[in-house]
Amino acid sequence: MSRRILVASPDYLKRTGPLTHPDELAQRQTLYYEAADEPQPQWLLVGPEGAYTTARLRPTLMCREHETILNAAIHGLGIAMMPDVACLPALARQQLVVVLPAWSAPELTVHLAYSARRGMLPSVRALIDFLFEHLPQIVMQNSVR
Repeated sequence: MSRRILVASPDYLKRTGPLTHPDELAQRQTLYYEAADEPQPQWLLVGPEGAYTTARLRPTLMCREHETILNAAIHGLGIAMMPDVACLPALARQQLVVVLPAWSAPELTVHLAYSARRGMLPSVRALIDFLFEHLPQIVMQNSVR
């Protein structure tokens, strides 16, 4: 499982003030990872006690590159939703802080895809077995909770 969280730079939050509820995101600068199947910019968020809300957005930046979104957030251009493991270094360096920590996107399931022409090579099977056994623990140890 992978958790996506809302992050922004401390400078951005100093300029705009803190948020208290996801509804406030519509009036903020947001950095939006654009997926091909989403008709309008919005974030589905899960909050306290499993409450769901949809935050409608007016992004200042939309793109299909996570690294661009991350760098824009670090440079104070707005609030981004990012996989927590992708934010860990910037959070540790205090380049980013978690926004609305009680709210996050629903968790995603991580899939492993591979091409099998005639059969699976033993090395591929060994990698799959290793990832199946160890990846959930690694992700949990390196996630923002």
